[in-house]
Amino acid sequence: MSTKNARAVPSQRSFAERVAKWSGEFEGEGDKQQVSEMIVAYYNGTDIRDSKEAFIQTLVKAGFMAHFNDKLEVLAYMLNLMSFFHFPKGMDGKKAAEELKKHRTNFCAALRWLCSPKNPKPAVSAQQLKTLAGSMKLEWGRYPDIDETSERFVKYFEDHGLRHFRKRLALEGTHPKLPNDLSLEEMGDWYRQVEMHRRENNILIQYALPLHTVDLLCVFLLNECRDKQPSQMPVKLCPQCQRLFSVSGLEGKARERKTFCSTKCQQREYWKERKADYQYVKRLDPSPNSNTGMYSPSDLHRKLKEPETRERLLAMKERWKDWPKMLAMLQSLGF
Repeated sequence: MSTKNARAVPSQRSFAERVAKWSGEFEGEGDKQQVSEMIVAYYNGTDIRDSKEAFIQTLVKAGFMAHFNDKLEVLAYMLNLMSFFHFPKGMDGKKAAEELKKHRTNFCAALRWLCSPKNPKPAVSAQQLKTLAGSMKLEWGRYPDIDETSERFVKYFEDHGLRHFRKRLALEGTHPKLPNDLSLEEMGDWYRQVEMHRRENNILIQYALPLHTVDLLCVFLLNECRDKQPSQMPVKLCPQCQRLFSVSGLEGKARERKTFCSTKCQQREYWKERKADYQYVKRLDPSPNSNTGMYSPSDLHRKLKEPETRERLLAMKERWKDWPKMLAMLQSLGF
């Protein structure tokens, strides 16, 4: 199968220019989608070769990942490729796979936190916070201004997405310009030819190397998820099946609206939510002969005045406006 024009060349800059530019950020929208797919595969414990993303499937069909038996080795290969060969010093594919396996539990916990709504509470009283602030010992948004759990995950991304990237200097040369419209096989031949010729190390460049392989995923998440709500992030957790999925190919409102990983999960959640709301309203049934009503008239009156109850019932009225039975039940409660 021909792989001609399988992927647009992302940049015509020289090797030295690309290394100097790269500081933990992945270039181009295509690369972002591929890294998002890698994060999804890593979190879910699946094989990146099963991804439907176009470029990843092109690599699979071209046989570039056929010799790997371990799915984490495949992930490490892709990660090294997408980061333009910015693996930690002395790291090869097998070592990277072992390291990814070691770090997966902590990474998944941190990613679950990142993709969830955050409502941290101070770890100390308001008076203690005031005292700490007055003595210039309080760092806003960090413990004890936030709880210990939030602090742990903030520090995780601070370490793996910031501190573990060490800036370095080197002398590098330049590659000839990469021709346009090369197939994947032709690109490989072109790079091998270039490596055969000795480069002149005549340009001083700055670049960054991570301490761990997983740092490459964390810095991507940090760059793409900071200053954003969970609904705006490139990866999300499905509320039905709790699996991670990518929305990196969507933008704006389309990304925010995408809540479930599949239509199947969306339908399951719909019926689950519908049943839960119906049972909740049945428990508020004011009829004296009700078999499901849980409250006496006086207790029900107080319950319906509670702000949380009113807010939930009004939300149900809007959500189920095309469900006559539910509307009739809500009307009997005064909504």
